[in-house]
Amino acid sequence: MLGPQVYTVARLGLVWGSLARHYRKPALLSLRGRQVTIRPHLPDGANIVAMLRHAFDHVAGVHGVSQDILDQAARLGLRARRSWVIRPAVDTTTFVPAPETPPSPPLRVVMVGAIMWRKSYETAVLAVRRAIDLGAELRLVIIGEGDERRRIEVAIADLGLGGVVELAGPQPPSAVRDVMRSSHVAMLS
Repeated sequence: MLGPQVYTVARLGLVWGSLARHYRKPALLSLRGRQVTIRPHLPDGANIVAMLRHAFDHVAGVHGVSQDILDQAARLGLRARRSWVIRPAVDTTTFVPAPETPPSPPLRVVMVGAIMWRKSYETAVLAVRRAIDLGAELRLVIIGEGDERRRIEVAIADLGLGGVVELAGPQPPSAVRDVMRSSHVAMLS
């Protein structure tokens, strides 16, 4: 059985490639990581690689978020002349750290993104518990929403982190900017 990310990228790449040819329109495939860095190495990897190779051959081009992603895809059959790196953009005029002297406790940590299993928020919550047990003073704010929210709420409660980890839910861009600006660390677990 295919995971949702591979289904989206590989299988829909096949479908979009077919539709694109039928309507004489180009189709592009976007690679963001997991589909070429993890899935090909799992037990069903041979099927994933076959689908990716077929998709690579039937789309007009492939975009990756880093050169490393495209290099790994090339090892799976992607031809370099049909691929481009387009990095995710961050507006550096909007996301500017606030001027501050070295951080004073508590260390303010922020995570932003969809709350889903593959983003490993539970690992972040466990790391916060461990850091506190070692004497750190910190606070984690998680901005976003997703299917795993309830599981993360339970982990926060089970680990006694109710006053330390905040699930802020979805926020408008200005609020995300303000929380990021006032944080000392942006965490990706």
